[in-house]
Amino acid sequence: MQRLAAIGFGVVALASAPAQADTRIVTEERIQMRIPGNQSDTTSEVTLWLAGDRGARRGGSSHMILRLDRGEVYVVDDATRSYRVLPLGGGAAPGAAPARLEKTGQTRQISQRTAEEHRLSVELHPGQTADIALWISTDVGVDLDAFRAYTNAAADAMGMAWMKSLVDVDGYPVLVETKMEIAESSSRLLSISEASPPDGIYELPAGYTRK
Repeated sequence: MQRLAAIGFGVVALASAPAQADTRIVTEERIQMRIPGNQSDTTSEVTLWLAGDRGARRGGSSHMILRLDRGEVYVVDDATRSYRVLPLGGGAAPGAAPARLEKTGQTRQISQRTAEEHRLSVELHPGQTADIALWISTDVGVDLDAFRAYTNAAADAMGMAWMKSLVDVDGYPVLVETKMEIAESSSRLLSISEASPPDGIYELPAGYTRK
C-alpha cells in the first residue's frame, strides 16, 4: 500500500517558481488490494501544493512534505501524530534495477489532454513485479526542467530508481496505472491551477513526534 502511494507521489512534477501563487495539482487515486483476507477498493482525491524548492501531498490519513532546500522528505502520519524523515540523495534501494520506458504508439484523451502511452516493468522486490503504464501529455504547462530535478531527488529518497526513466520523457504523466499480482493502482490528473496555499502546508505540524 505504501509503495503504491509513493508511486502516485513520485510522478508529480515540482513547478519551479510561481511568483504570487503556488501550483495546485488535484489527482484522483484508486488502490485495489487483492491480498487474501485484505481485499479493498478505495478511491480518494489527493491535492499537491508545489512551490519552487518545496511541495506537499495531502490525501487520506497521512501526507508527505518535500523540502529540496533542506534535502529531506517528511512522511507525516496524522493518526499517530508522528513523522519520518527520508534524506534526499540516499542512493539506491529496493527497485534500483534499471528500467526502460517504451512508447506503445497508443494515444487517448485524458483530462481534456492528448496523451501518449509509455510502459515499463519494474521489479520492486524479488518476486514482486509491477507493470506500469504512464500516459504522457505535452499540454500540461509544468516546468519540465524542475520536474526532472524533482524526479531524480524523489527517486533517491524513496528507493525507486525506475522513476528516473521519466527524466528523458518530453511531457508530464497525466495518468499512471500500476498492476501487481496483489494490487492495482491508478493516479489521474483532475486539475492544475495557481492558488494561494494553506498556511503551514510545507512545514511539519506542531507537536508531532519523529519516529
